[in-house]
Amino acid sequence: MAGHKQTEKDLISACKSQDSQAQFELFERYKVVMFNLVFRICNDYDEANDLLQEGFIGASIRS
Repeated sequence: MAGHKQTEKDLISACKSQDSQAQFELFERYKVVMFNLVFRICNDYDEANDLLQEGFIGASIRS
């Protein structure tokens, strides 16, 4: 719905139904925070990007 920001609960529920738009929205909301966390752990920009992508892909496959 245009202009309607879904709650995290709504997005997670949609992700469990393989809704790619919801998966994209969750990624957009959390990519910066998650990247910063992973980068602080591994201290490597490329590795942090790879791990971030693998984490989101793994989460979407398991949902």
